[in-house]
This record gives sequence, structure tokens and C-alpha cells, in this order.
Amino acid sequence: MPDSPLDLYGLGTDPSPAAQLLSSRQRRIGVAIVVVVAAAAVAAPLLTARLFVALCTAVYLAVAIFKGRIVRDAFRRVTDTEAQTPPRPPRLRDHELPTYTVLVPLFHEGNVVRPLVSYLGRLDYPADKLEIFLLCETEDDETIDVIRSIDLPAQFRLVVCPPGEPRTKPRACNVGLALSKGDLCVIYDAEDRPDLDQLRLAAETFAVADERVVCLQARLDYHNHQHNWLTRFFTVEYNHWFDLLLPALAQRDMPIPLGGTSNHFYSWALRDLRGWDPYNVTEDADLGMRIYAAGGCTGILDSVTLEEACAQLRPWIRQRTRWLKGYLQSWTVQMRSGAVRRRGGWRGVGAMHLLLGGTPTVNLLNPIFWTMFFYFAVTRADWVIQLFPGPMVYIAAASLVVGNVLFAYLNIVAVVHRERWHLLHAALLTPLYWLMMSWATWRACAQLVRKAHVWEKTPHGLSGADTDPATMTAPAPVAPRSAVGLSGATA
Repeated sequence: MPDSPLDLYGLGTDPSPAAQLLSSRQRRIGVAIVVVVAAAAVAAPLLTARLFVALCTAVYLAVAIFKGRIVRDAFRRVTDTEAQTPPRPPRLRDHELPTYTVLVPLFHEGNVVRPLVSYLGRLDYPADKLEIFLLCETEDDETIDVIRSIDLPAQFRLVVCPPGEPRTKPRACNVGLALSKGDLCVIYDAEDRPDLDQLRLAAETFAVADERVVCLQARLDYHNHQHNWLTRFFTVEYNHWFDLLLPALAQRDMPIPLGGTSNHFYSWALRDLRGWDPYNVTEDADLGMRIYAAGGCTGILDSVTLEEACAQLRPWIRQRTRWLKGYLQSWTVQMRSGAVRRRGGWRGVGAMHLLLGGTPTVNLLNPIFWTMFFYFAVTRADWVIQLFPGPMVYIAAASLVVGNVLFAYLNIVAVVHRERWHLLHAALLTPLYWLMMSWATWRACAQLVRKAHVWEKTPHGLSGADTDPATMTAPAPVAPRSAVGLSGATA
């Protein structure tokens, strides 16, 4: 364990891994690749273009096969679980429960503080074993003033983070981690509405889990999924990701890119990893990779946290830009460490590359290949055929059509699993959503060059007030559930 709480990223003197996008070795390799490709393009332009198209097709096909197999296994597992649901872990009495720290980073969110405090105050956990840190920046007078105007319950505490750079959510979380006294730790966002028994269930699950399980990821969902077309698309994506993909990754003992919230940790494990990387704008995905590389496991907690889906296009683009930029940051960091390969061999490395690098790569390629496909379908242009000699044209067409149909089908599976029939049309129209994703990915690549560490914050409280569980006059009922999906363990 670290010698002091200050041995956390962003609080000490050592640089964070993501503070530098590329190492000197990676820059040399990158320059060499650019020089070789440029020389090849001058000497043999057609051959170079064909090799580039073949490489892009291989990446597209690999991502499609990988995600298809993962979600196929997930769907089989879901149907088995419905037939025989594993029991909930043994219930712990209040005096047997560990101490718990809840970290809630806030920045210019005074409008959502009151419902947040009201809801978290209902959590089913002994108040004398619970501390809830409301983490604010020194210049955020609006949010700080609102918090100070509230008669906070005893388990709540306002924490004003000391000045420092970068001023990001992960740095604020590290400040809270340095002050925390809890055996367990969880992070919630300002708009989060976790199941009221989520902390208790997580503590009970950790008590029976394999010792390698140091993190539990609760499932995320949206309470405002019927607000507009964008929230419907976003909900379909989340149902696919948290109901199918992540549980299957956990079952296969593969690296898991965490969601940005509702991650439950052993506090000692977080400190061993030096907390979150404040320079990584998708610090959750990065932390999931580092947990795996360090020999730990992440389990999927059978509990739901409801969030507010971003309902406006411009904030959604900024949010998605940040997420994809962080995936690329995490990818470059993991490629130079080699720790994932040492832990999981080439299987783990392949999963890491396809998740962190493959996802944005496919987003970049989609509009290019779609345009070429439809252009050829209309014009029968010879230059398109020249890029796909021999059987390549059939392989590329199959990967394009079958791959996109497969991804749409997986979204349909996620909707059917949830029995959200009103979202079926959104699942069928997901190629339109992917065009927006491509826009955000190209924007993310541009930002990596100019402002790699800029954190574009997502505003909250813009929609969904009528569906927010915090506005209910009585606590939402808590249904019995079980802890499933533990990587390397059963509960």
C-alpha cells in the first residue's frame, strides 16, 4: 500500500500515466510508420491504398466477431439466469457491515444538489458506518453555497478540493479517497439514483467473492429514456453495454472498461493503484484496465443505478467526444505498459485493443466505407473496385453489411431482454446513431492533438424531472436481487 494518502495521482509530485499521450518510443514508432506509408504511397499508390483498405477491413471484421461472440455468450447466460436465478449473498447484520465511503464529485451543479442529497439520504446503510463526500472545486461558489444552505444529515460532508491542475473529476475523487475512512468506496455522479440497497448488496457480495475481485460494477440505466429520440438511442446503447457486453467480459475474465459511476471498490485496492488518473478524461475505462493489469478482477453487481440521459445533441457530442478521447488515451497508455499482456496473455491484449482501440477505429471508418459502398452501388465506379481486388470485395462487403446488421441485432437483443418494446425502432435505426458517434470520434481525434486533457463537462438536470426517483414522495421499492457475473468467482 502507498506510504501516505498523497501517493495518489494528481496529489503528489509523480506524473500521471496519461499526462503524456505518447512516450518517446511511441513517437519514434509513429514517425517511422508515417514515413514508410508516405514513401509507399509515392512509390506504389494503388498497392498502398489496397493494403490500407485490407487492414481497415480486418479491423472491422475483428471487432464485429469479437463483440458478436461476447454478446452471444452473454445472451445464453441471460436466458440461463432467467431459468435459475442465483441466490442473493447471505445478508449481513448492521454491525457486520464494513464502513463505506461515497464519493460524489460536483462542479457547477447547484441545481441538482437538493434532490441528490434527498435521495442518497435514503440509502439502506447504517449512518454510523457511512460517509458521503460532496466534492467541490474552490471556485464553484454556486454549488458550495447551495450545499451549505442545506441541513445535511450527519453522514454527509462537504469537501472543497484544494487548487490544482488538472481540475477534473478523477482528481476530485482522489482528494476524497485521500480523506476517506471507509473499507469500501463507491463513486456516484450528481444525477445518479442507485438502488437503495446497492451499498448493502455490494458489501455482502464482496464478503463472499473471490479475493481477486476488488471492484464491482453496478448496471447503469436511464430513467428518462422516453424523453426524446436521443435518450432512446442512448438507452439502447447502455442496455447493450451493461446488460450484455460487460457481464460477458467479466465471465470470460477479460479486461473491463468501467462505467463512470457506481463502481464499488476495496479502498485499499484503489490506493494500491494510486486512484484515478486525473489526466485521463475517461478515467473509468483506464482504471478498469489497470485493475486487470494488476491481477485484480471486476464483477458485475446485480443492482441498477438510474441516470439522466443527455437529451440535447450538442452536450451529447461533447460528452461522447470526451469518452472516445479517453479511450484513445487509455489505449496509448496500456500499449506502452505491457501489463495487460503479462496478466492475460494475447487473449487479454486482444480484448484491450478491440475495446479501447477498435471501438473508435470502427467509428472513424463507418462514414468512409458507407460512402464508398453507396457511391459504388449508384455509379459502379471502377476506382472503387480497384481498391478491392479479387475476393477482397466480397470480404469487405460482408464485413460492412453483416457487421452493421450484427451490431444492430445486438441492440435489438438488449431491448428485447429488457422488454422495452417502445425502443425497438431506436434499435433498428442505430446506424443513424453511429453517424453521430463518428462525428464525435473525429472530433476526439482532433482534440488529442490540440487539447488532449480538456474535460468537456456534461450538464445535468436538463430533462427527466418527472421520472427522477428523487422526486418521489416515498422511497422507491427495493426488489430482491442477486449478485451475478463475478469474474473469477461465484456468489
